[in-house]
Amino acid sequence: MSIAGRVLGNGKSRARRVRAQRARMAYAADAVLAEPRRRPVQRRARRRYEVSVPNRLGAGVQLPAVPVVRPGPRLLSALLLGLVLLGGWQLVAAPQFSVVEAEVTQTLMLPDQLIRSLIGVDRRSVFLVDPQAIRARLESQPEIARAQVSVKWPNRVVVEIEERHPIVEWNDAGRVWWISSEGIGYLAHGAWPGLIQMSSRNPILAISPDPLAPVVAPEILRAAGVLSAQLPPEIVLLYHKDHGLGFEDPRGWKVYFGVDGDLVLKYRLYERIAEALQAQGIQPALVSVEDIGAPYYEESR
Repeated sequence: MSIAGRVLGNGKSRARRVRAQRARMAYAADAVLAEPRRRPVQRRARRRYEVSVPNRLGAGVQLPAVPVVRPGPRLLSALLLGLVLLGGWQLVAAPQFSVVEAEVTQTLMLPDQLIRSLIGVDRRSVFLVDPQAIRARLESQPEIARAQVSVKWPNRVVVEIEERHPIVEWNDAGRVWWISSEGIGYLAHGAWPGLIQMSSRNPILAISPDPLAPVVAPEILRAAGVLSAQLPPEIVLLYHKDHGLGFEDPRGWKVYFGVDGDLVLKYRLYERIAEALQAQGIQPALVSVEDIGAPYYEESR
C-alpha cells in the first residue's frame, strides 16, 4: 500500500480492487447464463409492394404489406376431398345413370303399378339402388313368395317375382281373404279361377300385424281341398270352430266332417245316412260325421 493511500484512509490495495471487480463480473456472467434463453421470434415474411406515382408529384406510395400464404398438407387434402365429392355428385346426377323404369317380370295377380311402387327406383340414380333392400321390401308382402333383384349397367334394374298364389277364398264374417297353401292370407285381388270357396259366420282367421304369419292351419286347407273334390263346384264349405269343415246341404240341413281322418270315406258314409233319413221322412237340422264310428243327427225343431 502506498503512503498516499495510507494518508487518505484508503485501506484497499490495487490488487484487491482488481480481484473484487473480477468477482463482480464473474457473478454477472453466471446470472446471465442461469436465465433461460429465449428463442428469437420468427416473423412471417411479408411482401411489400411499392407503386410509383407520376414524377410531378415527387412522392411514392407504399402499399400495406401482404402476408405470404404457404398451403400446408391439410389444405391440400381438403381441396382433394372437395374435388372427389364434386366428381361423385356429378356422377350420381348424370342422366345416363338414371333408371328410367324398373324391368319387372310379368305377374298374374299383382298389378305392375303396385310392384313398381314397392321397388321405388324409377327416375333414380343406379348408384343409389340397393338390391338387398328392395328384395327384403318385396318379400315382406304376403302376396310375394320370392324376389330377385339385379342391377345392370348402366341404368337397368331387373326384378323377378314369384307370387304366392291362393288356393282358398275365405269369407271370414263378411271380409274376403285369399289364402295360400302355407296358410298365409291377404286381401282378394279381383278374381282367381279354381279357388275353394269357404265361409265362416264368426271371425275365424287369426289376422295379426305380421303379414307373413299364417292365418289358419295348413292342415285345415288340405282337408278343405279333399272335401271340396267330393262336392259340386258351387258348394261353399263352412267352417265351425267346434265341428270343423262342412257344408249346407241343398236339401235343407248342415253337415260337418271335422278336419281329420279319411274325409272321402266320411263323405260316402254321409250319403248313405242322408238317403236313409230321406227314406224315413226325417228332416234333420244337422248331421255330424266328425267321428266316423259315431255319426249322429239332430232333428229340426
